[in-house]
Amino acid sequence: MSVANGNPVFVTVGGDVSAATVTASGGDTSQTLATLAATVASNTTAATTATINAAAAVTTANEATTSVANSLAKYIPLTSINAASGVLGLDSGKGVTIPTSPATSNAYLTIGDSSTTQPYLQFQIGSASSQAAIFGWNSSSSPYLAVTAAAFHPQTSGACTLGTASNPWGTIYSTTSTISTSDVNAKVNIKLLSDPAGHGAAVGAAAPDDEAQKLLRVGRNIPVSVWTFSDGKRRHIGSLAQAVQKAFEAEGMNAADYGMWCEDAVTEIGTDENGKTVERAVLNEDGSQKMKQGLRYDAVHALCIAALRADIASK
Repeated sequence: MSVANGNPVFVTVGGDVSAATVTASGGDTSQTLATLAATVASNTTAATTATINAAAAVTTANEATTSVANSLAKYIPLTSINAASGVLGLDSGKGVTIPTSPATSNAYLTIGDSSTTQPYLQFQIGSASSQAAIFGWNSSSSPYLAVTAAAFHPQTSGACTLGTASNPWGTIYSTTSTISTSDVNAKVNIKLLSDPAGHGAAVGAAAPDDEAQKLLRVGRNIPVSVWTFSDGKRRHIGSLAQAVQKAFEAEGMNAADYGMWCEDAVTEIGTDENGKTVERAVLNEDGSQKMKQGLRYDAVHALCIAALRADIASK
């Protein structure tokens, strides 16, 4: 090997030159050609590996981009939770609030659609066998609801009514008659109207007085009528609330002081100017509140029976 212009030049190529040493330009360490060749081969392998890894990284990045895009398609932004046209979210107590927007509109829960045959709202109570549900279905194009539970009652005793004077229930079918609270321990100021065998006096009821005698006369004078409801066809038998009120007035008594006679304001369900469902008063032509009277027939019958007993006993 000779040096020309300061650079190594191999004059001959015969023989083994792997042991020849070279020094990189600007370097201060010499190395054999064998070492240099090994370094070049190693760097080539490393470059190839780096190229493969880079390609894999690009593939992984593309897959991640696709995954993020798919996730964003399913993403529910926090601003849509409990918002109009959004989704419902569970609060800290695992409850759900259905908001309205604007605040004057109505909130509603729809279960099922036109293709649903029997939607239901199910309540899981403890074990899987303890369930209550409300079912809905159509029968002859009429919607029906059914409740599966051991009992259907108000949370607080006597706190709720079933229907109102303006929106009463229609026919009530029951396998037994109603049961009313009648425990003597829940009553005060008890006076006897009829006590043939003295059992009422035995549990603390007071003897008949002037009020009792007036009530017996009211019972004797309650008329019984037959009529047809203005929106009905069948004939009905019973008493007229206004006539019962007159019977009380004839004895100088106020029917409103007794639970057998009732009078309630008439209301109707409608919508206001904002489309919100509201209950509003129904007025007479003179602008006064329209009222509706009613009777508790069990009390009416009891009073009439007491008066009949008194008459029979006096003969």
